[in-house]
Amino acid sequence: MNRFKSLLLFLLIISAIAFMGCQRDSQNDVVEEGDTVEEDEISEDFSYLTEEDLRLQLSEAIMIELKNTDNDVIGGITEREEITSLVEKIFSYHVEDTIAAEDANKEIIGPINFYFNDGESYFGLVKENHIFIEGYYFRFDSSQLEDFVEVFSVLEEPVGDNP
Repeated sequence: MNRFKSLLLFLLIISAIAFMGCQRDSQNDVVEEGDTVEEDEISEDFSYLTEEDLRLQLSEAIMIELKNTDNDVIGGITEREEITSLVEKIFSYHVEDTIAAEDANKEIIGPINFYFNDGESYFGLVKENHIFIEGYYFRFDSSQLEDFVEVFSVLEEPVGDNP
């Protein structure tokens, strides 16, 4: 009999929980026709970062990584001299705040990621004639693209207890 009471009490509790979750007046009702769901547009304001500030920030990176469009790592650099040299190379390209419409459709090489000691990261995009980083377009010609990609050496596999 004690077992029967326990089972009955359990069923009552489960039923009460189920009924509480199925209230008609809840905020989870289906959106009626004519109602619109407003979504905030996501836009980033890059105006706070000057070109010189960006140069200084990128120079402090502990690793720069270039990936392809499948998000596979093409290569990365971690040596301080190589990072400084690459940042100077990027800033030697023509810098623009906007890009022409015909350049927006150029082939994507992949993302470029800048990692820092404090856990912050800057992410950019490399296309066949420009790099976009934090609101700035760094324009180069197609012959410079090959030189840019060659800077990245394939990362060594991490040392571990692999069999």
